[in-house]
Amino acid sequence: MAAGERANLALFGSFDLSRADGRRLVVASKKGRALIAMLALSPQGERSRVWLQERLWSRGDKAQAQASLRRELASLRSVLADAGLDILHSRPDSVRLDLDRLAVDALAPDAGPARGQSFLEGLSLAGETGFAAWLAEQRARFAEPAAPATPAAAAPARGPGVSLAVMAITNLAGTGDADVVIDALGTDLVDGLGRLRWLRPMLPGARLGAGADSLIDAGRRLGSDYVLGGFLRAQGPDYWLSVQVVDSQSGEAIWSTRLRLPRVLEATLRPALVGELVAGIDYRVDAAQQLRARAVTGELSVDDLIWRGRWHQNRLTREDMAAATGYFDAALERAPDYAHAIIERAQHLAYAIWNSRAPDADIREIRAQAQRAIVVDPEDARGHMLAGLAETWMRHHSPAETILDRAFALNPSLPITLDQQATLYNLTARNSEAIAKLERSLTLCSTDFRQFYKQGELALARLMLGQNAQAAMHAEQSITLRPSYWHAHVIRINALARSDRLADARRAAAELLASRKGFVSAYVDWVPFADRRWNDFLREGLDMALPS
Repeated sequence: MAAGERANLALFGSFDLSRADGRRLVVASKKGRALIAMLALSPQGERSRVWLQERLWSRGDKAQAQASLRRELASLRSVLADAGLDILHSRPDSVRLDLDRLAVDALAPDAGPARGQSFLEGLSLAGETGFAAWLAEQRARFAEPAAPATPAAAAPARGPGVSLAVMAITNLAGTGDADVVIDALGTDLVDGLGRLRWLRPMLPGARLGAGADSLIDAGRRLGSDYVLGGFLRAQGPDYWLSVQVVDSQSGEAIWSTRLRLPRVLEATLRPALVGELVAGIDYRVDAAQQLRARAVTGELSVDDLIWRGRWHQNRLTREDMAAATGYFDAALERAPDYAHAIIERAQHLAYAIWNSRAPDADIREIRAQAQRAIVVDPEDARGHMLAGLAETWMRHHSPAETILDRAFALNPSLPITLDQQATLYNLTARNSEAIAKLERSLTLCSTDFRQFYKQGELALARLMLGQNAQAAMHAEQSITLRPSYWHAHVIRINALARSDRLADARRAAAELLASRKGFVSAYVDWVPFADRRWNDFLREGLDMALPS
């Protein structure tokens, strides 16, 4: 290559390295492509050897990682030398890519992928969580930007949202130890509620009496949508915590719970306890907001549009899903930079895809919207959850796990994240781990409309473990809640057929065909198992029962 000419590196879409004259270089190794990409986006194109080893060869010992990096660098230099490129330089403790001789699309001003593309499309490294985390960060960084909004229509990333006044828990036990318990729980509860992001906790700090009237007065005086209060009583050797949430407008108590606590509340017990409180509040306030929005007769706000959309979406009929699409689209058009609107529209698309086995282009759209949401509000776990869901459906299981772990770290009280982690574990044949996640999700919230999905995933986990009777039981529960859920029907048929109950399996197959017109066994090919032999397994079970 002539002196002064620059090679070209494309990181949007599939990895592509070429000379100035257009001749492409074949970098066969995934880790070689990853190494070049990571150096290209590093300050001055340089990283320490240790930094690269930790992200690309983390599963071996130090000596193995050092040797693997040396071999990869030697292979890359050979490829580059054959093309006349001298752009990769090694030092005893670092590696540098000569960015003066390399034009990188991701470093251009206003860089970003074309519609339908993503950063390093299709590149994943099994088991390398450090690389997966780096990749997720870059994909979020280069997510397609939202169209500019007019000042009047724009909404802040985390507003306006729903306000909840959190009153201090009243100590009716009359002991100093009870104050310690109250202070610890109150701090953790406010932190957990703040992680919901669509909810805005208000902290007036006042203690109230035990009656609902006091909460109503406080909520109206503070101007909050809802108000939370509670008290702690001593009863025998334990404390009893009572908490309730009241609608400040209607005065209706929309949620309450009563929990027994030990007199000495260990720090290790608090996360599970607070998680259940936060998940319960999340679900009940969400449901109340849907009903509020349904009652609005005048002009709808952005939040009204979102809550109406959620009401229709949760009914899961064809007509309601179409209505939900209209509401979510209208909300996003009016507030394109509002994380809550971006997330709800992306999640709505995810429901439609799971139900219809949509093509990869639609899944990439979910990923792009999730990445937008992460950029707008990096602290909202739902954006990370949706990004992990999209990677799962595209069979990028390793990066999906890293992203879902991040979602869980941001909000451990979000049942849908636990559900998606369980799905990933099922798809990678880690079924016992899936069951543990689903059982925790059910503990957090046993009444949300996604119960059919949880039961379906429990059924799949039991089927893959060979526990056919339990698989059939969970599948039955899923179908009772959602009669047209073909995934649960498929699992039930397999469980019955593999238990030598062919007559029952054939009756179950007839029920599937009646509830899901046009179903064929090829549906199961869409399920993104890491090992496609599980797809074959499900089809074999169906073929035992479906009419030929």
